[in-house]
Amino acid sequence: TEELPDEGGDVATFRQQLMRGFCIFFNVLCGLANGYDICVMSAVFGDVSKDLALCGDADASSSGEVRSCPAKQAVMSVASLGALVAKLMLPWVSDRWGRRAAMALVDVLVLVSVSLQVFAQGVGVFLTGRFVLGLGLGLAFVVEPTYLCEIAPPSRRGQFVVLNEVFICVGCLLGLQVGTGLASASGYGGGGAWRIA
Repeated sequence: TEELPDEGGDVATFRQQLMRGFCIFFNVLCGLANGYDICVMSAVFGDVSKDLALCGDADASSSGEVRSCPAKQAVMSVASLGALVAKLMLPWVSDRWGRRAAMALVDVLVLVSVSLQVFAQGVGVFLTGRFVLGLGLGLAFVVEPTYLCEIAPPSRRGQFVVLNEVFICVGCLLGLQVGTGLASASGYGGGGAWRIA
């Protein structure tokens, strides 16, 4: 196979360079997905609140003001709690079994959380899904940049980590746009359109 010089002085084969490129691409794509997951809830929260009756039967007061209640506050904060727990308690997974195994765990946690949230018929299951999502995102924010630094050429490590962060912001913008589109399509009156966001 043809050998190409690496920026760090190492010699990498074309296959190794190609594999590194795929790993970097998919890690940046994970940043996009993480940003999307973080921000889509902000856009569809009104529909979620109505569909799951977070504040009971009346989501607005007689004057038209939006009400707040502990369940609404929990929906928005329990993912952050999960992320905090993951950042403090789960990095040992990547140290013990490696970054790729930790990223596979991230994928499982996010898939489980999405399933719990999409099929939730009550607040408890939905909150559990939000907490599990926080676990996945919290671990992802620790593992992805670390893995990118490990596989990127030394002279481009900063560039690839920043690219991951930029795509988190791009994912957030996409999540807000998709969520807002679905919310306006459903007339901000519930109906479950948020479940496909």
